[in-house]
Amino acid sequence: WLETMERYSTLGEIIVLAIMTVTLWSIVQVVWGGAWGIILIVGVVLLGILIPLFLQYRPRVLGTATAPVAALLVLLGVFLLRTVLILSSEAI
Repeated sequence: WLETMERYSTLGEIIVLAIMTVTLWSIVQVVWGGAWGIILIVGVVLLGILIPLFLQYRPRVLGTATAPVAALLVLLGVFLLRTVLILSSEAI
């Protein structure tokens, strides 16, 4: 049941990011316009959310290294999300 909960929480995270983007659009335009937007899209969404979700559905892609790699990518995504939120606020 832990894997199911992880899938739902990952999908919930994507939904929350989408809601934040829609509700804070005037601020998001400033952040998405520069390097922070690239870090947010590539680092957080792709590396931190979508690739670990893919690895969860295809556990044989990396063999025994799938779970540790997925965990490291999630941690990297969380770190980058916090970094983008804190450091991009200087541009607002």
